[in-house]
Amino acid sequence: MKKLSKYCILCTLFLGSFFFCACEKSNKDLLNDYQNVSKEIVSAINNGNLEEAKKLSEKGEKIDKELGERDLSDSEKEEKNEIEAEMISALSEMSPF
Repeated sequence: MKKLSKYCILCTLFLGSFFFCACEKSNKDLLNDYQNVSKEIVSAINNGNLEEAKKLSEKGEKIDKELGERDLSDSEKEEKNEIEAEMISALSEMSPF
């Protein structure tokens, strides 16, 4: 009976770790989320909705932090830099008047 319970515990731990890994987003998914949030921030600022822009900015910072903790390939790092450059470019084109 003890062997059976040990196997059940090991099986449970294995399945738990499998589901945890399966739920984690890929780098590509995070980069897509980062790009979408960046576009939404620019849109919110364009529309004068600064409160929404602040919330989106916080979401973007969380994604940026998670991307920073991951081992990104050179192409993924380049894509992240392009997303940031596009956002800066879009924000700089806005006129304050």
